[in-house]
Amino acid sequence: MIRVLGISVIRTLLFFFVLSVWSIPDWVDAQEQSVSLNAGGGVSIPVGDSSDGAATGWGLNAGFSVPITANVHAFAEGYHSGLGIEDDLKAALTLIGADAAISMTGANIGILLKSNPSPVVMYARGGIGYGRATGVVSVLGLDVSITGSGFAFTLGTGIEIPVGETVSITGDIRYNHILGALENEYGFEDDPVQWIPIRVGVAFTPN
Repeated sequence: MIRVLGISVIRTLLFFFVLSVWSIPDWVDAQEQSVSLNAGGGVSIPVGDSSDGAATGWGLNAGFSVPITANVHAFAEGYHSGLGIEDDLKAALTLIGADAAISMTGANIGILLKSNPSPVVMYARGGIGYGRATGVVSVLGLDVSITGSGFAFTLGTGIEIPVGETVSITGDIRYNHILGALENEYGFEDDPVQWIPIRVGVAFTPN
């Protein structure tokens, strides 16, 4: 399964790279650009197996990107997201004095493909990294923790809207996936963690 997912990620990144080269031939010297700092937040939507019992939550991310060429940048970022619990499940837990929470924390490095400003910049992104997921169920003050960590990857697309010489507003949608076991000493089954972060943020690129 990991091999299939890896091939899928590579194919997607190659598609974005070829598209960028084909549609944006006028690349310029990357030395004319600076490192860009960014931070954002928004909602996190569970998908796949992660959507069973989970509901839309929140998320934060921060990182930076370094130009390789005018249109190809390397990026690194960290993130922390939390998922809610479906209303029916939450109501059932409340009846027995229980609560639950799910969170994901990790970091990715990868490639960011940007269009030339017109003036809006469109971009596609893909990367790999490490992620950790934690599910906690609290019953009458007793916490049962389910944790898992492992290889992670991310794919996404978005836009940057300049609002000044050095500041832009960003908006993007991503697919995040952590290949790891959500298990503990009680023998919970292995499960990947999958969610779609939708983020709005700010990018700062000093002159």
